[in-house]
Amino acid sequence: MKDVKIESVKNKTMKLKLSVKDRLVFPNLLPKQGSMIGLEIASNIRDKIKFTSKEIEQLKFQDGPNGGLTWAPGAEKPFEVEFEKSEIKLIKQGIAQLDKAEQITSDQYDLCKRINELKV
Repeated sequence: MKDVKIESVKNKTMKLKLSVKDRLVFPNLLPKQGSMIGLEIASNIRDKIKFTSKEIEQLKFQDGPNGGLTWAPGAEKPFEVEFEKSEIKLIKQGIAQLDKAEQITSDQYDLCKRINELKV
């Protein structure tokens, strides 16, 4: 799944459809340091996108070579998550920090680009 589907709900939240890969790289886009409020928002985002035990089993996650993860692509189902405007802003701040430090990876690039295109 290459695209992040964007749907605005009452101008307060946005729904995104994320692939397994998107969900795996997403936490690395969030700021590692910040205010207590910012870190609480980041924690809430992580909770929204984390994999349940059932999903891990269905996707047949396995430790891959060099510390990566593998999964059964045919078992992947769209995952929709709803973010508040404050959460989208924080994600964009994290992306901006990574970009400034030239630390965005090729695995993160497409997701970063799509998130940066969101109108908040």
